[in-house]
Amino acid sequence: MVDEDDKSPHKVWATPLDILRYTIEMLNLYRTEYLETKSKDDWWQMIQLLPSSYNQTRNVMLNYEVLANIYRQRKNHKLDEWREVCKWIESLPYSELITVDSCEAIKEEVWKEIIKVREIPDPWEVHGTAEYAKMCPDQLITIAEMEADARRAIPADKIKTGSKED
Repeated sequence: MVDEDDKSPHKVWATPLDILRYTIEMLNLYRTEYLETKSKDDWWQMIQLLPSSYNQTRNVMLNYEVLANIYRQRKNHKLDEWREVCKWIESLPYSELITVDSCEAIKEEVWKEIIKVREIPDPWEVHGTAEYAKMCPDQLITIAEMEADARRAIPADKIKTGSKED
């Protein structure tokens, strides 16, 4: 406490550093009490003593969809903290799913993964189409059967006939 009256015989000088030291001392006292008793009152006293800009640790759970939105919105943010978060996102497993710029790029990446996984060739690729047709005649389908399947799958009003009216 600082007495503003210069003529007063009672002067008590406390510098900002003294006030900060006292606050830290009180914080440590309430922290020790809280760790021993787990009292909510001690916890709230600590919170009240903290400066408003004091960084507190928080745990957050986010899925990749949320991270993708955060990354897209803040990858060029003016605050360094957001750019650090974006660098962390880039370091995650499968971060390419988060950091790609467009749906087409995502489709392309997924297609590449499908191609990598697909190692088993189709049966006709091993034997050749004609040879496979001789080996497995019950597996063949005619063009007429394919057209019939397509007509059943697509409603009649959606089928284009190729006339000028379509």
